[in-house]
Amino acid sequence: LRSLNPQIGEEEDLSSKRAIVMNAEKNTAILNDALGALNPHGNSLESQLFSVVICFLVTGVSLGFCSSARTLYVKPITEALEIGRGAFSLSDTFRFVSTTIINIFFGTLINKLGAKKLICAGFICLMGFSVINMLAEEIWMFYVAGILLGIGLAWTSTTMVGAVVNLWCKEENKGKITGLILSSNGLFGALATEILSPIIYQ
Repeated sequence: LRSLNPQIGEEEDLSSKRAIVMNAEKNTAILNDALGALNPHGNSLESQLFSVVICFLVTGVSLGFCSSARTLYVKPITEALEIGRGAFSLSDTFRFVSTTIINIFFGTLINKLGAKKLICAGFICLMGFSVINMLAEEIWMFYVAGILLGIGLAWTSTTMVGAVVNLWCKEENKGKITGLILSSNGLFGALATEILSPIIYQ
């Protein structure tokens, strides 16, 4: 029949190819469903691991060095500038107030700007906090630095970690991963103390 009517053979070949394509598409759909069940957000394991490592480092640097180690500076700054510790500690009030205000609008900001831009802005604020603390000679400058610290921590630490983990990680692992990332605060805080104490008190 094929020799008498070549078109019959072509139609059979075309039908076979269609069947193969449909079978492949079906298998692909099954595989995607299985991967989606393992990773509901569609992110690869490598992407999730990379995000966790970055969050660990970001949180460690921001909380460990900029927040936990801040108590090391109280005595030398107050003695050098001859200001009261109560007045200096008021900068922490400015810090917590600014963090609270920023966190109220955190959801709107992250939806509009995205996590990357907020984290970059947060580190810029933390650098501003460090520079002002380094150059400050008046008490009001420490209050401005406290505001920048509060904004910077709001965009680089606990709240941001929760948002990134919620976006990139599977539901059953979110609690463990969040706890692991936040543990960097203690680790980097201890590291900062060991590094900064000899420099400050020498």
